[in-house]
This record gives sequence, structure tokens and C-alpha cells, in this order.
Amino acid sequence: ERVRRTFPQSAGTDILLARSLLDLEQYHKARQALEALNQKEPHAAACYWLFRIAQKENDWDRMELSIQKATVLEPDSSQYHLLFSQVLTRVKKLDRAEKEAGLAIKHAANPSASLFNHRASIRWTKKDHQGALQDWKSALPLQPQNAALHARIAEAYLMVGELPQATYHYKKALQIEPNNQTYKVKYEALKTIQFP
Repeated sequence: ERVRRTFPQSAGTDILLARSLLDLEQYHKARQALEALNQKEPHAAACYWLFRIAQKENDWDRMELSIQKATVLEPDSSQYHLLFSQVLTRVKKLDRAEKEAGLAIKHAANPSASLFNHRASIRWTKKDHQGALQDWKSALPLQPQNAALHARIAEAYLMVGELPQATYHYKKALQIEPNNQTYKVKYEALKTIQFP
């Protein structure tokens, strides 16, 4: 606060002050500092920290609004789009959540398996099994030894009626986690089906 009063204000100093207040759980003061900064000139980082304050207070409306502003101010930020998508998923705005998840993937320097998994989960909830399958297949080369990912792909193949592929991926999941009873039961059930 002394530095802030002594030197010309910069966005970085205001954000640092707000982060310190946030660490001290002085949410109201932190929010005031960030809102004052945004009134002078909006900053994506200030919106992000407003989002974090709202998260601490479990205020979903303010979380949604703050992180949405961050995505507008810094549209190339994969992190902001992902956070926005996560909030939208939580409040059941699935179409917009899927779009934001796509932007998170698009703007990531190296999209991770978790980004594809996040969008796949949204698509799965929307009953877009083919879309979820495509995302999980995109995630697989990034984490080929992830048994749960193989199991998700297997379930998606089941939903789109491709039983041989489902069987293959449950077998892969079981090879990675041989003691997983769920995978074992699913694989054994699929093995008994005669494929055309």
C-alpha cells in the first residue's frame, strides 16, 4: 500500500495489492481495489482475480461474469476460456460451455489431454456421443497409458454401436489396470458378444 501511494499507480501494483488482500481473506477490500482498477482501464488479470474472489465466496454469478470479461479482454488465453467453460458447465449452460472449451483447445500452445477430456465430458452430458468420442480419441495419443481414457472411449464406442472397438479399448484399459473389476466385467461381457 505504501508503494502504491508513493509511486504512480500501475495495474501490476494494484493487482499485487488485491492478491495480498485476497491472501489475507480481505475479499471486500481486494474486490474494491480490482474494481477501481477496472474502472480506470479494464484488465484481464484484474477480472481473473475478481473471479478468484467470487470463487472463494462461492458466488457463481460473479464468477461467470468476471471470467467472461477476462476472456473478452484477453481472447487468446486458453486458461481463461477453460475457467469460463468450467463455470458454464457447473451452471448447466452446456452449449456455451462447449464453445468455450473449444476456444481453450484452440488457443492452447499444446492442447493437453485434460482439455480434450473436459470438452468430451460436456459433449457426453449433451448426449453427443460421437463428439465426445472424437475428443477422447484426440486425448489418447497424449496419454496412451491412461486406463480411464481407454474406458471412456470404449463406452463412447458402445453408445455409437461399434462393439469391436469398445471391446478393444476395454481390453487396453484392463491391460493397463489388470485389477480393475469394472473394466474386467465390461470386457468379459463384450467378449461373449458375436460380432458380424
